Amino acid sequence: MKTDLLLLVFLLSGPSPLHATVIHVPTDQLFIQSAIGVAGSGDTVLVDPGVYVENIDFSGKDIVLGSLFLTTDDESYISQTSIDGGNNGTVVTFAGGESPAGKLCGFTIEHGSSNGDGGGILCTNGSSPTISNVRITGNHASDDGGGLACVLGSHPLIRNASIDANTSDWHGGGIYCHMSNPTISDVTIMDNMSFREGGGIHCSSTASPILSNVEICWNQASRDGGGMVCTYGGDAVLENVSIHHNSSDMSGGGLACPHNGSPILTWVSITENSAALNGGGFSGGYVSKPRMVNVTLSKNTALQDGGAIWCSDWTMMDVVNAIIWDNEPDEIYFDPAHGGNSLTIGFSDLLGGYDGVTTNDAGTINWLDGNINENPQFVDPQAGDFHLQQNSPCVDEGAYFLVYEGDTLINMTPEEYHGARPDMGAFELEWVSVEDSPRSSPRMVILHELDPNPFSSTTRILYELPKESRVRLSIRDVAGRRVLILVDAVLPEGSHVVRWDGTSDSGAPLCSGVYFCHLQAGRSVQTTKAVLLR
Repeated sequence: MKTDLLLLVFLLSGPSPLHATVIHVPTDQLFIQSAIGVAGSGDTVLVDPGVYVENIDFSGKDIVLGSLFLTTDDESYISQTSIDGGNNGTVVTFAGGESPAGKLCGFTIEHGSSNGDGGGILCTNGSSPTISNVRITGNHASDDGGGLACVLGSHPLIRNASIDANTSDWHGGGIYCHMSNPTISDVTIMDNMSFREGGGIHCSSTASPILSNVEICWNQASRDGGGMVCTYGGDAVLENVSIHHNSSDMSGGGLACPHNGSPILTWVSITENSAALNGGGFSGGYVSKPRMVNVTLSKNTALQDGGAIWCSDWTMMDVVNAIIWDNEPDEIYFDPAHGGNSLTIGFSDLLGGYDGVTTNDAGTINWLDGNINENPQFVDPQAGDFHLQQNSPCVDEGAYFLVYEGDTLINMTPEEYHGARPDMGAFELEWVSVEDSPRSSPRMVILHELDPNPFSSTTRILYELPKESRVRLSIRDVAGRRVLILVDAVLPEGSHVVRWDGTSDSGAPLCSGVYFCHLQAGRSVQTTKAVLLR
């Protein structure tokens, strides 16, 4: 039967919400797909906790499909309510032109296995649903988009999601965007793998996704772009994005633009990524035109050249208010075999100054005002904290307005920064009093490096919360399987410490090897590596 949707009317969009109904699974319909079959646009399908082994299709209907998270705001229902593809096709398909009124909310989407695009979720044929409060994990695509594929003019809204441990045989282990412009906010893209390009996310063929408050970490690519690829007109817009600990077997450990990619990066940190060839942090290729404003590139590594940035074959970069510091084996490198490159840089802190760019007679440097060569005074770079200390030479030294050869490189309003001028780098320093020290009340969730690490008996895990948060701190093995939950509680703001003795949930000692400490605090998800030596 169907019941009147009086209490849930605020969740619906579309015509005649007062006549919408709720279909309960499994009470009214045993299966999710059968509930979708009898639903009409504007209806809600509400799913009780459980594992539903199905491959579902919204069938062009603008319905709301949700777990009990939808009515309770209890995040535990996300893990308790699984749509499991049974390794037999895409788990959830939007292919009938669904609008943002078509909503998927509060599920774990897992064990999809597509022979084409989109192992977990496929949005195609102009479908643009709203996908929120989901975990997309353990899915595979034989083509593109292990976790999620957006193709053929589809522009979904993706919010408050974790996309982790997915794989693709071609592009986009986590997300694939082709001729589509998804809006992605408050999302973690982690531990995904592409056997071609774009371990975390791949954007191509005029795809212009918008990413805000996104973490791209621990992803891998067998070719270019461990964290992300923008190519063939892929012009992503990134704001408040962290790209860290990604790796590629070729170029662009963090971000790669191998062919005509022109992303715009603002308030972005690219740190601790690695490339087996060139461009540990970023690699640019044929006629790519990236723009980086208030970006931090630090502790990236390449086995050959361009620890932070590698430019090849008419890469034309604009860099303003950046910090480029302590990358290996060098900072910025132009490929001598493929010239025509150019770098326009102003109001930035570059290790080595002008000489920090190795041009190899393969391009030009437009050295603008305001550049410095001074230690940026990061808070704790060894622990992955690239915020600035109050005595940093990068504080109040950036530009808020800059035009070069008729092109406006930056135009900030006073509301966008603190102090007299913007700071350099990805993290604007907010001045605080001694009584309100940033070490006791951080502005963001921080998971520090384990101490000691490697360890043989016990290690110390320190994390900091800017406000009271629901915290789950767990240990995972290299396959992404959870072996231990250390913390699962609501904790107050401030610093917290827990010790781990190298045992599992059962109390049994774990074998020597690499593990990952995984912290989820509210909507923030962070991960750091742990090495156990017995």
